[in-house]
Amino acid sequence: MVFRDIREHQGTVFHRAERGDLRVSPSLKTILEDEQRPAIVRATALSLYGQSNARDLAQTAAMALGSKDPMVRASAVRVLSGQSPQQRFLMLRTLIDDPVLAIRMSVAEQLADAPMNELRPKDIAQLDPLFKEYLAVQSQHLEMPSVQLQLSNFYRARGDLEAAEKALREAIHINPELQPAIINLSDLLRSSSRDAEARALLESKTQLRESAPYWHALGLLEIRAGNREQAIKALKKAADLETEGTRYRYVYAVALHDTGNPAEAMKVLEKANIEQPGNPEVLYTLVGYANETGDTIRMGKYRAQLQEVGTALGYQ
Repeated sequence: MVFRDIREHQGTVFHRAERGDLRVSPSLKTILEDEQRPAIVRATALSLYGQSNARDLAQTAAMALGSKDPMVRASAVRVLSGQSPQQRFLMLRTLIDDPVLAIRMSVAEQLADAPMNELRPKDIAQLDPLFKEYLAVQSQHLEMPSVQLQLSNFYRARGDLEAAEKALREAIHINPELQPAIINLSDLLRSSSRDAEARALLESKTQLRESAPYWHALGLLEIRAGNREQAIKALKKAADLETEGTRYRYVYAVALHDTGNPAEAMKVLEKANIEQPGNPEVLYTLVGYANETGDTIRMGKYRAQLQEVGTALGYQ
């Protein structure tokens, strides 16, 4: 559904987009392209449009990168995170020397994983001072846990896991209750096959036990350990605590399906689809699960909804 009076429904469009309803993507683009609107509104619309993976996302972002307003340019830089490192470099190299420091900082974060072995010497010569500037600016605020979190993401993208871990531990030292740093450190340890350390970290943070990301991270550790029953319990807890989006409910549903409970998996996904409709990942999985059971009525229903999302994103 595309709103005819987009001005009247701007707040509704943003709210639906924030909840993962990609059917409002055309309305978001209409807001973005309306240069009479405030820059912050257009930047917000672009940010939300960037979550849609619309067919023309790269082209739309490319146009916004040339905006005279730095707020819109900054938003365009961030929405390119889903593009390949090579594509990001090609699109952002002209902003490496943007006059606005905040934009250069964002560009540095987006290009941190640039494939250096594939770049020309003159390209690397551009990136080196950008990265040095980024680290120099961040070094002025190392007492801020949020900066340490940003640095950890930068170092991890650069492939320096030791520095990334050090920054995360420093962030937690400064603020022992900083959930993103705790979850990210747990993920880093798990991805490095240091599951025991990851588990010890999570179990020491009892204050996070009413947090969906906490239980999701613990569930992933239980899966790796082969503890299926405990994994399902942890993932269910994450799903029950989820208040925004459908990520944790989706993972829980897939886990249910893969451990022999497809009927319950369908229930979880159907409820998520009712509460936060328009999520293609949920709909695609519902179509697949319905097909497995031969439920042609459900399969047709969810396929129609998926097609509606596809049309909104320009794929049909």
